[in-house]
Amino acid sequence: MSRMKLKRILYVRNLPSDVTIDEIYELFREFGDIIQIRMGVLEDFKGTAFIIFNKVEDSIKALEELTGASYKKKFLIILFFEIQLS
Repeated sequence: MSRMKLKRILYVRNLPSDVTIDEIYELFREFGDIIQIRMGVLEDFKGTAFIIFNKVEDSIKALEELTGASYKKKFLIILFFEIQLS
């Protein structure tokens, strides 16, 4: 997978544990077309999500605008997803 394709995928942490996919979609959709949202459902991964944008530029814009933003009394932590190769 190329680095540019990976930059379309955002890893979001510190979401409220009761957030819904619809709420995440509403929060991120203004930045561009979203291909997929995957939420953490296991206890250790609640409050996390992967968001895949159609365009790299849109994921960059979302990361820049929403990193550190307050959402439902929590500060969002957003990173580009990276594959860990061992």
